[in-house]
Amino acid sequence: MVKLLKLIFILLMTSSCIDSKPKLRIGVNPWPGYELLVTAKYFKKYEKHGLDVEIIEYGSLSDVRTAFINNHIDVMASTLIEVITAQVEIKDPIEVLIATDYSNGPDVILSRVDNIKGKKIGCELGSLSMFMLGMALEKKGLSFEDVEVIPADQSNLEELFLEDEIDAGVSYPPFSVKLLKKIKGLNVAFSSKEIPYNVIDVVSIRRDLIKKHPEIKQKMMKVWDEMLEEYDLEPDKVIPLMAKREKVSVSELKDSLEGIVFLSSKHQAKVPFQDVFNKINDILFSQGQIKKRIEFNLFDN
Repeated sequence: MVKLLKLIFILLMTSSCIDSKPKLRIGVNPWPGYELLVTAKYFKKYEKHGLDVEIIEYGSLSDVRTAFINNHIDVMASTLIEVITAQVEIKDPIEVLIATDYSNGPDVILSRVDNIKGKKIGCELGSLSMFMLGMALEKKGLSFEDVEVIPADQSNLEELFLEDEIDAGVSYPPFSVKLLKKIKGLNVAFSSKEIPYNVIDVVSIRRDLIKKHPEIKQKMMKVWDEMLEEYDLEPDKVIPLMAKREKVSVSELKDSLEGIVFLSSKHQAKVPFQDVFNKINDILFSQGQIKKRIEFNLFDN
């Protein structure tokens, strides 16, 4: 009987240990702003803070969002746009863990024409692309009715340009860097520099998971802050790793990083989540990308 009780105690303790350290599958796509989440594995930051993390890579923001919706990943690195469109699809509330950065130039609309009115624009539907295009049209006094939106993701923009299927397309590094090199006559018609603090990258998670393991939020923030410190103090060690993964040269990656403003834990309170959230809601709803506006509820107050 004593042996049986000891065995039950051991099993319970083992089960408790497993439950206290869940495996976090973090989904990312190619974008310099997310690379510090990946390089944190090389620097053993997750291990240091007791997080068991697997990085799963996808080809586009849409792919990351779909994986999150289907529970193939636990944590999603994306813009706020994907958080909203994912929330439409799932019942579980989504919570933002970290605002990692905001784009101040790298997100762009590349065009072969001076005036996009009446032109075909390649966009990832239900993703950052639609928001960028909506903001660009608003700045130019146009609406979605003034252009033809062609469904496209970053992997086929080049082909669409080469086959003259589109006149312009929404892109971001490393894809935009390659497009500007390969496609003659392409220019930056609009960039996130014209709408600072509007393209915000975040790391988000289902709220039920964070309620079971509230320590995740603090640990993830510590990992992020420490990687920012590594990046600031020893960029020559961090940037080459990032460039290799993004499949661009170190100089090209440095150019892209110039327009990315990283946000530490001290900057989180300054991020205008409510304003940006409302803008995204309006644009996606007006375009029919979401059937209803989502309430602002990204944080567990």
